[in-house]
Order: sequence, then structure tokens, then C-alpha cells
Amino acid sequence: MEAIKMNIVIVAACTMLVSSWVYGMELKLIQHSCPSNCTCDIKEYSIICVVNDQSSINDLNGYFNTHPITSFAIHKSAPVSAMLKLPVERVQKLNISDNMIQVLPSNIFSRFQKIRVLDISFNYIDTIEESAFESISDHINALDMGYNKLGTIPSYAFQSMNNLRFLDLNNNRLEFIPPDAFNGLINLETLDLSFNRLSFLSSTHFANLVNLTTLLLHNNIFRTFHQDVLPSLSNIQSVDMSFNPFECSCAISSFITTVKNSTSFIHLDDTTCNSPTNLKRRLLLDVDVEYLNCSHPSIAYLSPDTSIINQGDLYLSCQVVGYPNPSIIWVTPWGESFSHHTYHHLIGDDATDYNIQNSYLGEKQFFSSRVHVLENGTLHINKFRGYFAGNFTCLAITPIGNVSATVKVDIFSTFRIVYITSLIIGGMTAAGFAVVGIIIGIILTLVRRVCCRSRFMEEEKIEKVPEIVIITTSSNENVSCNTEKDELDEGDDDDDDDDSSADTPLASSYVSSTLTDSPKKYHSPLSESPPQGWLASNMIETLDEVRSKLRYGVERKMETVRSHAKAIKDSGEKRIENVRKNVKTMKDTSEKKIETIRTNVKSFKDSGTVYMQSIKDTSSHAANKVRAGVVLSVETVKYTVQSMKEMCGTGEMGGQTISMMSVETDIDSNESKEIVRSVTFV
Repeated sequence: MEAIKMNIVIVAACTMLVSSWVYGMELKLIQHSCPSNCTCDIKEYSIICVVNDQSSINDLNGYFNTHPITSFAIHKSAPVSAMLKLPVERVQKLNISDNMIQVLPSNIFSRFQKIRVLDISFNYIDTIEESAFESISDHINALDMGYNKLGTIPSYAFQSMNNLRFLDLNNNRLEFIPPDAFNGLINLETLDLSFNRLSFLSSTHFANLVNLTTLLLHNNIFRTFHQDVLPSLSNIQSVDMSFNPFECSCAISSFITTVKNSTSFIHLDDTTCNSPTNLKRRLLLDVDVEYLNCSHPSIAYLSPDTSIINQGDLYLSCQVVGYPNPSIIWVTPWGESFSHHTYHHLIGDDATDYNIQNSYLGEKQFFSSRVHVLENGTLHINKFRGYFAGNFTCLAITPIGNVSATVKVDIFSTFRIVYITSLIIGGMTAAGFAVVGIIIGIILTLVRRVCCRSRFMEEEKIEKVPEIVIITTSSNENVSCNTEKDELDEGDDDDDDDDSSADTPLASSYVSSTLTDSPKKYHSPLSESPPQGWLASNMIETLDEVRSKLRYGVERKMETVRSHAKAIKDSGEKRIENVRKNVKTMKDTSEKKIETIRTNVKSFKDSGTVYMQSIKDTSSHAANKVRAGVVLSVETVKYTVQSMKEMCGTGEMGGQTISMMSVETDIDSNESKEIVRSVTFV
């Protein structure tokens, strides 16, 4: 027997040694394979990591595949989207606190099939999307959402969490909780709402929390608890109401009585009055309810009756005084009631029927109107429309009475005003344009009359140009010309000949012209004789010769131009006709040879383009020659005309009348005879 016992002891010792060795080897293996920036515990099958990059997340993937991890914690700005791709189906405890998460999207925890405890505290969560917890709602037991930025809790947030026993919402920004927010939490035991901004809770909030044993409401802004919620609080084993600014008035009498008679409330040494002044910092347990006072409310200010433009913003103010601070309710013309949650503390469970805000979509309209109550009790309606017009009632309530007042709000449209204003502005604008048009017309009429008078006077002055008298003298004799100005025919400039300038004797050194300001004639001394070789008939013949040469030269040039133009035109028409014939020939040929035309069309098109370009170049060259000839002829004519102008001193060329006087002296009798001749040139 002793030998058998000895063998058993030896076997047991060996087994323990082997187990210790195996455990040590496994522990070393696990520690060796634990990812960087992580702490691994083989006994608890847990891993705690501080990860801030994608590479570390990838290292975790292999570790999860080789070890049955049931507890997983990851912190410090981890990419949550990458974390969700890990094989975490066996994880039961998840801690993703301190990761800067702002939004909980739908089905974010869909890969966690066995999760029991979830810690998402110390983040920046302000939005919980619908179905965010749906995948874990059946098996989660504890949820920690403390130290986030939640302003309210969506009604759907905790739906179907039948097994949830611990819910922590401390240190958020909760101001209002919907009455049905906790409806699905039938097994909830601990609810932490401390360090928020709550001022009202009703019995509806606790209707389904039948197993609630601990309620933490300390460090909020509760001023009182209505008697409607007191029975629900009395049924809870532990309630912490400390560090709230209670108003010790007649409204809190029932609550103080309940606190004194119940053992549910804890930390009563820190549950004190904040007002009135004579009771400040007094413990609720030490307050005598018989000496608590209240005052009747009164409306200090109410917005006057007003009219508001369609789709405008409306603000209705109602300032109420009284103690404790009265609750304010707005009753709208369409029968709905609005009240801010900070004024619900004196209303009780009925406050759950009042709206804090609501949106109204107009029928057959593309916008919605929003009605809500501000924290100071002011009613605000944006995009006001006809549906809202009517009497708005402000109702102030205290425990000993209430008071109300009505504001009438009408609506008006700017369509009629705009229509009338448009008519007025349109009429004034039309009248203004009419006046401006009349003024401009008068100014233009005056300007035209002044211009016409100046032109008429100028023409009259030109018509009265004095005659030019040509006086023939000896070698130093001056010849004066005085002409009567007529309008120059436009065709004369174009019919002058460029060849006539070479044969014109008008530049003779024996003739000079002088323009006088009066029609007086200047006579040469009788003792002087006319120059040798110069007679009046010579001058007439010279002028006739000039005129004939001008006409002949211009006609010759014009005939040459016409002949060139005709030749160019005939040549162009002939070439175009040839092109047309060629095109017709090609077209007829193409009908017979379909296959051939496909190869010849391009060639024909190219040759036709070159041919037409040649025609265009030839025509342009001929036209340039014609233009150059015409320009040369015109310049010649202008030069000739200018020469004639210099001879007569008129500066113009037109119908001219020249008066010539000559003196003949008989040698035998020594008698002198004056001969005056007038010749008109057209």
C-alpha cells in the first residue's frame, strides 16, 4: 500500500511539474507573440493596447487568430473602422474608451456576437444613430457612456436591451430625456445620470424600470420634484439627490416630507436648499415645511399684438415673476402647447404632453416651419405662415395659482404692397423717361437749327465771293482773278486726265493772281503795255486745251478701266462655265462608274480647289491693277485741278467766269483803247 501511495505521489508530482512547464512555455510564447504597444494576460485571455496607427491594428489580427481573446481594450485615437475588421467574435468585454469617437454609426458592433460589457466612455460622442446597439442588444449587461457630449438620448437608443443591468450616463450634457427613453430596460438595476444638466423627471421615465435599485441624480440642476414622481423614487432602494439647487418653497413640501420619511435617499448631508436667502445651505432634513412660502405669479412683460410678414421670423416674449420660478406654457391658435423643459418642474407628468419644439411641413410647399421654446420662455416660429396666425396664450403656473395673457398675431403678404409699389414706381419711371426724351428732343432741335443756320450762312457767303478781274500789264503787271463760286460737280474730279498736267501753261511767269476782299477792279498804269507774246486769246485757247485734254484723258482712262473690267468679267464667266461643264461631265461619268468615282472625287475636289484659288488670285491681281490705275488717275486729276486752283487763286474748281481787260495803243495817233472781255468756263 505504501508503494502504491508512493507511486501516486510521484505521478502527481510529475504531472504538476509537466503542467507548470507547459504553462510556463505557453506564457512565454504568449508574451513573446503579444503585439507591440499591448499588454497580454493569458489567464484572463485579455489584451490591452494603446494603438494610434494602422500597422499596429494589422499586428493584432494575427494575435486574435491564434488566441481565444475574450477581453479587449484599445485606447488613444485608434481607428475604430479598422478595429471592427478584427476577428472579435469571441470578445465578451470591449473597452474602446478614450478614442475620440464622435458618432456611433448604425451596426458599429455587428461583429461582436458575444459581448457582455461595453465601455465607450471618455470620448466625444454627441450622436447615436438608430440601430447603433441593435446587434448587441440581446446579450449586453453593462454599458458605460460616461464623459461624452450627449445633449439628449434618442428614444430608440436602448430598445430591446432586455438584459442590460448597468447604464452609466454621467458627465454628459443631458438637458432633456424623452419619457420613453428607458422603456426597454426592464432588468436595469443601476442608472447613473449624475453631473448633467437635468431639471425634470416624471414618473413616466421610471414606469418600466421595475428592477431599478440605484439612481444617481447628484450634481444636476433640479429645483424641486413634483409629487407625481415621488412614488417612483420611493420604490428605489438608493437615490442620490445631493448637490442640486433646490428652491425651498411650498412646491417642495411633498418632496421634503418624502425624504424625511424614506430611507431611499442617500448623502442627505449634501442635500441642501439653494433659495430663499434665509434657508440657503440649510439641510432639507432641517427645513420645516410649515414655513415654506410661495407667491402668486404675474406677467411682467408680454409681447404686444403684432403683424408679421409671410415666412418671417416671430418671437413672442413672456416674462413672469413669482416664487418659486413659475412654469411657462404657450398655447397656440391650433391647440398645441409648448413649454421648455426647464419649466416642467412645477407641471408634473402633464409636461410630457407638451412640446419643446416641433416642425410643420406646409401642404404643397417646399419648406417647413419650426416652432420651439427658448430657455428664457420665448416662443420662436421661423417661416411664419397663415396656418399659425391667431391668438397665442402665455400661461404662468405656480403651486398656488396661475395667470395668462393673450397675444394676437396677424399675417400679411407683401404681394399687394409690391404690386402697388411697382405701379407707382413704373409710372414715375415712365414719366421721367418722357421728360428726359422731351428735353433731349428740344436740345437736338436747337442744335440742328443752329447747325443749319451756320451752313446756310456759309453757303450764302460762298455765293457772294467777288469776281476775279485779270489785269494784263507789262512785265511786272499783276493779274487779279475774281470768281463766283458754284458747287463742284462730283464727276469732275473723277474725269480729269493725269496727262494734261504736263502740257498746262498755267504756271507762266507772266501771270500772277491776287485775291481781293471787294469787287473793285485794279487798273494798270496807261503808260504800260501788255507783255510780248501774251494775248487774251492765248489764255482762252490754253484753257480750252486744258479742258479738252482733261476730258479726253479721263474718258480714255475710264474706257480702259471698263475694257479691263469687262475682260476680267468675261474671262471669269468663261472659266466658271468651263468649271460647270467639267463638273457636269464628272457627274455624268460618276453615274456610270460608281467604283471609279470614289477614287476620283477627292482628286477632282483638290484640283477644283486649286483651280478656283487660281481664278481668285487672277481676279484679285486684275482688280488690284484696276484699283491702282484708278488711284493714279484720280491723283493726276487732283494735281491738275490743284494747278488750276493755284492759277485762279480760288482754291476750288467749278464753273468760272473770267473778265479780261486789254489796252491797245495806236502808234500813229498815240491813242489808247481799252478792250474788256468776259469768258465763262464750265
